[in-house]
Amino acid sequence: MLQNISIRSKVISAFAVVLCFGAALGVFAVIEVQRLNQATSAINDNVSDIRRLSVMGVQLERIRSTDGLLLLA
Repeated sequence: MLQNISIRSKVISAFAVVLCFGAALGVFAVIEVQRLNQATSAINDNVSDIRRLSVMGVQLERIRSTDGLLLLA
């Protein structure tokens, strides 16, 4: 079957196959980068929420220490 095809056709078909694989790999890479971007965005949202909780914790500690000082005074 391959013996009846000219060399030009074989080279063109091989180039087309490599081009298709390259395009498929590029599409896969773009999809993975989008997924990574979504995961990074979710992590960033979680970090900002954790920072807010940390600030609230510091404020609660200040309130408790002030309350303790008032009891001692």
